[in-house]
Amino acid sequence: MIAISFAIYIFLLIFCPLAFGTVELWSISCMEFLAPMSLLAYVLSRGSKNHLYKVPGFWAFVLLLVYMGVQLVPLPFDLVCQLSPKAAFLYEPAQAVAGGKMSVPLSLHSKATLQQFLRFASYLAFYVVTVQLLSDYRRLRKVLLIVVGLAALIAFLAILQKFSSPSKIYWFRDVPRNALPFGPWVSRNHFAGFMEMIIPIGIVLAMHNRPHITYEMPLRERFIFLFTLPKANLHILLNFSVVLMVAALAVSISRGGILSSITSILFLGGLLAVLKKGTSSWQAMTVLALSALLMVTWLGWDPILSRFDRIMNQEGRLSDGRFWIWQDSLQIMRDFWRTGAGFGSFQAIFPVYKEVFVHRSIVDHAHNDFIELISEGGIVAVFLVGWFLSAVIREGWQKVRQRHDPFAAQMYCGAVAGMVAIFFHSLTDFNMHNPANGFYFFFLCGITVSSANSRRLWERRPTYLTPASIISRYLIILPVLVLMIGGGMFNVGQFVGEYHYKSIRDIYLNSRIPATRMAAIKGSAEQAIVADPLKAGYHFAKANIAEFEKNNVEAQAGYARVLLLKPTSVFFTSYIGRYFETINPVVSKICFDRLPLLERRAAEPIKFLAKRMFKSGDIQGGFDLLRQAFALETNAKLEEYVALLRRNNLGLDQMESILPERVGPFLKYADYYARNGQIEKAGFFYRKALTFLDHETRMKTSLFLSPYAFFLREKRYGDALAVIREGIQRMPGEPILHLRAGDAYMLENIPYRAKEEYEKVLTLDQDNKEAAKKLRAYSLRGM
Repeated sequence: MIAISFAIYIFLLIFCPLAFGTVELWSISCMEFLAPMSLLAYVLSRGSKNHLYKVPGFWAFVLLLVYMGVQLVPLPFDLVCQLSPKAAFLYEPAQAVAGGKMSVPLSLHSKATLQQFLRFASYLAFYVVTVQLLSDYRRLRKVLLIVVGLAALIAFLAILQKFSSPSKIYWFRDVPRNALPFGPWVSRNHFAGFMEMIIPIGIVLAMHNRPHITYEMPLRERFIFLFTLPKANLHILLNFSVVLMVAALAVSISRGGILSSITSILFLGGLLAVLKKGTSSWQAMTVLALSALLMVTWLGWDPILSRFDRIMNQEGRLSDGRFWIWQDSLQIMRDFWRTGAGFGSFQAIFPVYKEVFVHRSIVDHAHNDFIELISEGGIVAVFLVGWFLSAVIREGWQKVRQRHDPFAAQMYCGAVAGMVAIFFHSLTDFNMHNPANGFYFFFLCGITVSSANSRRLWERRPTYLTPASIISRYLIILPVLVLMIGGGMFNVGQFVGEYHYKSIRDIYLNSRIPATRMAAIKGSAEQAIVADPLKAGYHFAKANIAEFEKNNVEAQAGYARVLLLKPTSVFFTSYIGRYFETINPVVSKICFDRLPLLERRAAEPIKFLAKRMFKSGDIQGGFDLLRQAFALETNAKLEEYVALLRRNNLGLDQMESILPERVGPFLKYADYYARNGQIEKAGFFYRKALTFLDHETRMKTSLFLSPYAFFLREKRYGDALAVIREGIQRMPGEPILHLRAGDAYMLENIPYRAKEEYEKVLTLDQDNKEAAKKLRAYSLRGM
C-alpha cells in the first residue's frame, strides 16, 4: 500500500502544475480526491505496530478547517448581528423576503467557502502524507530530484511556448482574451510563483551534489577530474536546471516573481551562513547567478526593464490597479476583522466597497493574499495560519541547529527560502489562491519538516519525528473517507447540476409551453438543486417557474434562498425587488434601497432606480440619478440613456440635463447628433463640450481630435483650426496636435503656417514619417 500511496503522491506532484495550474473543476476534483486517497493508502499500509509520526501544526490546520465549517453553519440572526454586523446588514433583504429572522451563515458566499474548505482539506492531507512518506531519506531525495526535473522541463517548454505560441497553452489551448499565459498557467504571475518556490530547492540540491575537487591540482586536471567524478553529471544537470528556471522566470517578466526570487535567494544565502552549512557554497551560488544573468542577457533585458517602468505612469503616479484594490479592501478588513466575510467570498464582497478602483472589470482577488486572508477569515484565521506556519518552521529550525547533517540543513533552508519567495510574492498577487501553487506551498511545508528530521543512517527509526499514538491511525481514517466521499459527491454534483441546468437555461417561460414540458423544466431545475444545492442560480430558476405558475409561497421561499446564498448580487436583489412591488411593497423597498450599496461604482443599480423614479412620476429625482449613473460609466452608451428617456415619454432635449459638466459626456452627446444627421446641434454641443476643459483633471488629445474631425468633415475649417489651436495651447508638447494644425492651415490656404507646424512636429518627434512626407510635398510644390 505504501507503493500505491507513493505512486499517487508522485502523480499529484506532476499533475497539478501540468493541468493548467489546476484551475478548472475537473483538475481541482482530481486533486481533492487523490490527495486524501494517498494519505488513506499510507495509513492503511501501516500495521498495528507501525505508528504514524506527529505532524507539526496539524491541530492548527484542523482548527482552521473547523473555522471554515463554522462560517458555513446557519446561525441565529441576532448572533450574526453581534459577530459580524456588516454581514447581518447584507442579509437583511433575505430576512425580509423570508418574512422573519431565519438563520444565516457568517459567509457571504457559502458555495465558495465550501470549495475553499475542500481545497484546504486536500492540502492538509497532502502535507501530512508528505511528512510521513518523506521521513525516509531515499524517498525524500528522489522526490526532490523529480520536482526539480519537472520544474526545469516546464521552464524549457514555457520558453519555447513564449517564442512560438505566446497566446496558447501547450500550443493548442486557447485562453481568455485578457489573460497573459506562460507555461501551463493562464497567468504569468502564477507560473513565476511556482518557479520561485522550486529554484531554492534546485540550488541546495546542486550544492549538496557538488563534487569535491582538490584545488591544488592544475586547472586542466581539475576540469578533467570534474567530469569523471560520480556526482559530476548530476551536479551539472542540477545547475543547468536552476539556470533554466531563472531564465524562464525572467522571460515571464513577472515583476513580483523576479523580485521574490531575488529575495528568496538572498535569504537562502543568509540562512545557510547563519547555520554555517553553506560557507563554502557562495562560490557555487555566484557561478549560478552569473550563468543565469548570461542566459537572461542572451534572451534580452528590454522586456523586463520595460515591465518595471510601467509601475509609474508618465505623471509619476502609481498606475497599477492593485494599489486601488488594496485601498478599497481596507474598509472590508475594518468591517470583517472579527470573523471575516467567508473564505472565497472576496469577489462577492468587493463591489460593496469599490470606491477608488473605478474599472468595470470583475475583481475576484485582492492581489494580496494577506489582505484577502483578513478580509475573508478575520483575526481568527490570521491567528490559526500564524500558529501553523510558526509550528512548521520552528520544528525544523530546532532540529537543524542541533544536527550536523549538511543535507538536512540545506534542504530545510531551500524549502524555507521557497516559502519566503511565495510570501513575498503574495504581497502583490494571489498565488496562494492558485490551486497548484497552494498545493506546492504545503509540499514545501512538508519538506521543511521531513528534511530537518530525516536520517540517512538509522537502525530503529528513519526520522527524529515523534511517533503518534496508535489511536491516531484510526482517528484519521474516518475523516479522510468522509472527505473523499463528501468532496467527490460535491464536485460531481457541480457537473451534474450544470448538465441539468443547461437544458433549461435559455427557455423563455410563456403560456404556450405544454403542461408536460413545464413539468419537465421544473424537474430539471429541481434535479440541478439536488445535485448542487448551494448554487443560487438553480434556486432562482425554480423560483421563476413557481412565480410563472402563480405559486407565490414556493416562489418567495425560493427567492429567500437565493438571497441567502448570494446576498450581494445586484441582479438577484433588483429582480426580487420587482417581484415584490405588488405583493409586498415594504419588502420591495428594502431590496431597492439596498441596490446602490451593493455595487458602489456601478451605474446599473442607479439606472434601475432612476427608471422607478420616472415610473412613479418623480422626474427630477430620476434625472439626478441618471446624472450619477452617467458620471460613473467611463464608456457610457448614450443611445441607452436616450432610449430610457423615450420609454418614459421624455424629450431628447432633456438629455442635456443629466450630462455631467465634463468634456467627454458632451462629446458623446454631440457624436449622437452627428450620427443622426443633426449637424447644427452636433456642432453646438461640440463647441459646448470644450467650454468644460477647465473641469478636466487630465488632458487627452482625444478631447480635441474628435470635434476637429467633425468640423473637418463638414468643411468648417475655421472651426476645426480653432479647436486644434485650443488643444495646442493646453498640450503644446503633443506632435499629433501640431500635425493636425498643419493640415488645417493647408486647407485654409495658409501654407507658411502649415510648414511651421510640420517642423514643430519633427522637433518633437524626429521619426514622424507623416510630417516629413508633408514637408517634402510642400518643398516640391515650391511653396
